[in-house]
Amino acid sequence: MKDFTLILLIKDRPEFFERWVDYTILKKPNYSILISDGGKKKIDKSELLKLSTNKIKYKYKRFSYDKNYRQFCKKIYQSLKICKSKYVALCADDDFTINFLSELGFYNTLSGETNFLSAFFFNSAMFMHILVGVGFLMMPKLFNDNIYSYVSAWLGAITISISCVFFAGVGLTPGDLYFPAHIFAVQNAFNLVFFAYLFICLAFFFSSSSNKYTIGSIMMFVITISYAIFISDQQVIDPVNEKELFQEVVTTEVLRINAILQKLVTIFMNISLLMFSYGFADRIKRKGF
Repeated sequence: MKDFTLILLIKDRPEFFERWVDYTILKKPNYSILISDGGKKKIDKSELLKLSTNKIKYKYKRFSYDKNYRQFCKKIYQSLKICKSKYVALCADDDFTINFLSELGFYNTLSGETNFLSAFFFNSAMFMHILVGVGFLMMPKLFNDNIYSYVSAWLGAITISISCVFFAGVGLTPGDLYFPAHIFAVQNAFNLVFFAYLFICLAFFFSSSSNKYTIGSIMMFVITISYAIFISDQQVIDPVNEKELFQEVVTTEVLRINAILQKLVTIFMNISLLMFSYGFADRIKRKGF
């Protein structure tokens, strides 16, 4: 692809850059790469040597430190001026497919910088799951058609409320400070939520609601239980305090698959909340509340 250049934006995150280098060598792209460095620290030249040894077509350019967004945008502008290809794309070494959502809640970034704003908003949003759990406790009175629907709704409401407490716990235990507690909260949140989907599925099934809500609940049950089984089989290594072991054991491909699956499951869970909202609205209409 002679008419395409990928601009890689990096800044003082050697572990991310190393992962990107390994992945690029694995994929052997047939386009040009411009590595735009806006960090304070000098880059590890051995990583660039790895690219050259593996015949990756790249150019490295060091810019002024990205101390603010103005300087960051200036770096992008200057990088674009360097590129002579017809098409250009931007990406970062900590892109969407490598990082986990909970890293937004880290007290410090993996490069050591304070992560206050991101951590504040992410962890606050996670703590709001408490309200979601309280809201689900109102669900059973919508499913009093018969004893089967009613009991299933109560079991689903209780289970998903406890799951929401664990999701709130994810926000209360930043992974870079309380890693064991953070993993405990994550695993229990997902393990409980698939039971919740099963019971909610049964509540819709035994009620007079449309079958589409039952089918949607079954799909979410299958998705969440598959993900719960998947993460339960993964080796848990602290990426902050056991960085060398983490980089040695966890390959870029495995990390990428884990991160993508986590985001997909999270997206589906949010879609399911929307679906349940319509289902509950249908129940309210039928009940005449």
